[in-house]
Amino acid sequence: MVEILLLFMLPVILMPQIAAGILAKQTGRKFWFWFWVSFVIPFISLIILVSIEDKSKKPDQIDSGD
Repeated sequence: MVEILLLFMLPVILMPQIAAGILAKQTGRKFWFWFWVSFVIPFISLIILVSIEDKSKKPDQIDSGD
């Protein structure tokens, strides 16, 4: 019974790590690095990823502030 419960709870337990990895990939960073960092500091890593600059933008896509 415990094994079945753990099997269904595993995706919920790993949600911050998966979210950090996906967010990192979308911002031009390494998925696996941020996935593992998120084990140490789960929600802080998400805040860091939201606050840092997006590396995936090309120079012609950057807003010039006009």
